[in-house]
Amino acid sequence: SFLAIPGYQSAAPQSGQIFGVLKQMQEDFEKDLSEAQAKDKKAGEDYASLKAAKEAEIVSGRTLQAELDQNIAELKEKHAQAFQELEDTEAQLDLDRTFLANLKEKCAASDTEFDQRVKDRLEEIVAVEDTIKI
Repeated sequence: SFLAIPGYQSAAPQSGQIFGVLKQMQEDFEKDLSEAQAKDKKAGEDYASLKAAKEAEIVSGRTLQAELDQNIAELKEKHAQAFQELEDTEAQLDLDRTFLANLKEKCAASDTEFDQRVKDRLEEIVAVEDTIKI
């Protein structure tokens, strides 16, 4: 029988201590496992919320980029229109200056002609008066 084996009876109290140590180790491992699982679950939830926030931020950034691209396109179009208007205005200004210069020349010529006609009429009037006096 087993009781006849030397050292078996003395092993019984030692096995109780070993089982106690193993049981304590199992409890520690289970406790550590549950803590690790809880930390892992929390980390997963934190990651999911961070991922959702970053995806929302990316969508917001893309929306902002699209709006800015549209604004840039509109501003470029307005700039092109303003530049064309400036060129047209400058061309019209050159035409207006040319017209003004020609008008001044014509007015000067007309003034000279008018002065000459007035002078000629005055001379005619003086001549007619002289003739009437005679």
